[in-house]
Amino acid sequence: MKNFCAFIFSMLFFVSCQGYVVVSNPDDPSFGQESPGSERELTLVVYLAADNNLESAALEDMNEMEAAICNPLVTVLALIDRSPGYDTSDGNWSGTRLYEIVHDADGMNRTLCSKRIDCPVLEVYANRETELDMGSETTLCGILSFAKNMYPARQYGLVMWGHGTGWRSGFESSVSAEKQNAVRAFAIDDTSHSYLALSKLRNAIDQSMEGTKLLFIGFDTCFGFEFEVAYELRNCALWLCGCEGTEANSGWNYKQWFDSFLHTVPDGKEICMMVSQQFSCSADWSFGIADLSKIENAFICFDRFAQLCSSCVSTKTDLQKLHGCFNLAQSFCVSGIESDLYVNVCSLTECLMQAFPLVKENGLNTLYALQNCLTSFNDGKHFALGVYVCDIDANGNRLLLPQNAYTKGTDAENQCSFVRDSAGYVPTVSGLSTLLDKLFNTEI
Repeated sequence: MKNFCAFIFSMLFFVSCQGYVVVSNPDDPSFGQESPGSERELTLVVYLAADNNLESAALEDMNEMEAAICNPLVTVLALIDRSPGYDTSDGNWSGTRLYEIVHDADGMNRTLCSKRIDCPVLEVYANRETELDMGSETTLCGILSFAKNMYPARQYGLVMWGHGTGWRSGFESSVSAEKQNAVRAFAIDDTSHSYLALSKLRNAIDQSMEGTKLLFIGFDTCFGFEFEVAYELRNCALWLCGCEGTEANSGWNYKQWFDSFLHTVPDGKEICMMVSQQFSCSADWSFGIADLSKIENAFICFDRFAQLCSSCVSTKTDLQKLHGCFNLAQSFCVSGIESDLYVNVCSLTECLMQAFPLVKENGLNTLYALQNCLTSFNDGKHFALGVYVCDIDANGNRLLLPQNAYTKGTDAENQCSFVRDSAGYVPTVSGLSTLLDKLFNTEI
């Protein structure tokens, strides 16, 4: 989330308890009284994978959630896993706890007042400490199933909180030890030495929701808004939001976000827009919102366009143009360390159209398909969505692609759907036909 360094998240929400809800205005005479028969509109699960150097940021964000006034139609469940070594506040407990967020009239005080609750499916109980593996799909599946069964609502939402590196599947032998420690997808758990590969994240949602689509999935992580992520989760939720690059250390401001829909429960796009309005990244084109029902068509168009561009590379001059496109396109990485390199898909498409005029019509169709599922910011021209290119070293020099994980036709474990389904963009075992094949394997 937070760019491989401590991140400070923030949040507010509203609370309701299974058979009743709490009114949202503390000045109301009935504040805190049970309201039988109220119907929950939204149950939101915040999955705080903080068993790492983001522990302090997680506690800060939990306090921000509590600082919010509660919307009676929304319940927020926060599953938080702490590290034993980075923060001593709130009694310096470690392990995993599940909270139903309640309002703290004292505001930000580094002490949690929310209601600890039992989750038998995960063997988490309010009266004893438990250590869960947040990098296990069983944990994510369990908390989502629990939320759906015990806090039924008209809609459900999920926020993935923590470190993030986008497309990653499993450890690759070709990647250095330093890089392996930095590119572990989502929900990195230092105690369990694990993380959630993108495909496992999707499996957990599929199994737990049993055909019900989430209203939205938000990634308060670095590299959460990539083509690979959106394509993997296209059937899991209606809307997706996150950052295609690294996030600022402050992360999302949960109190401001929750406060913005205190008296209403908007649709998925509006909820994501409310994140963008308070999020520091919204000042540039790194933050993005996607209509996941349209992402598959965008993938088909982009992959076909990439294939046509690849066929245009037949001379040394063409190859130089291709390299120039990837150099000119807006890019994202973690500076100063070995990192993944992503480029903005719309920016890359525009560069390729200029370099290879013969495929301009296909490029325009691709841009239309992309912009049809993405929300623009500022001038109406910038549409966030990243796509992986390669690894880079600490000086920004391109390295070889991972041998299996991002190569079509291999037996890589937990390979993401984007790689498996692509025919024109991702590298192949033969190394001859696709756009990234030409970029890295062609010598003319």
